[in-house]
Amino acid sequence: MSLNKPVKYIPGKYLSYIQGQGERIIGLLKDVRDSVALLRPDLKNQRLDIVLEVIEEGKWILQEKTDKMNSNIELNYEVDLTIARDIVNNYRNGSEGGCKSCSLRRVYTPMEGERFTYCSKHENEDFAINNWNINNSQSPTIKEFYEKGCDEKEIVFARKLEEILQEHKNE
Repeated sequence: MSLNKPVKYIPGKYLSYIQGQGERIIGLLKDVRDSVALLRPDLKNQRLDIVLEVIEEGKWILQEKTDKMNSNIELNYEVDLTIARDIVNNYRNGSEGGCKSCSLRRVYTPMEGERFTYCSKHENEDFAINNWNINNSQSPTIKEFYEKGCDEKEIVFARKLEEILQEHKNE
């Protein structure tokens, strides 16, 4: 017999008090690991890089067989990690990639729900106003460098997630 129990992960409020985005991400990984360890204590010492992989999948399925009173019950927890995944994705978008991770990207919004992105280093708001049209939401500079980035970009979060994990690999 199998029992399935959905569980939603909600980050601890103390994470908002941690200074620095990189340290906050490490705190999130540890919080997820500790929260899951409440359901399965054997996961208390899981490596943070493994926790990160699971978070990026968006759910952690924990299976446990119990043999209490010879009933052979299988208890399955499905931990919903979408909130943690969104936090990790936000960090990745601010530390890796092209214009989406650059602090020089600006948004011109002529009306609610409409926007035009441009590079404040090479273009100004007048450029955005003159070139905005509903069919084209990016300036030529943003279009060119959106994915891979340019050599002059100013990253929102300076270090990549893997670099931060490397520093905390023994935790």
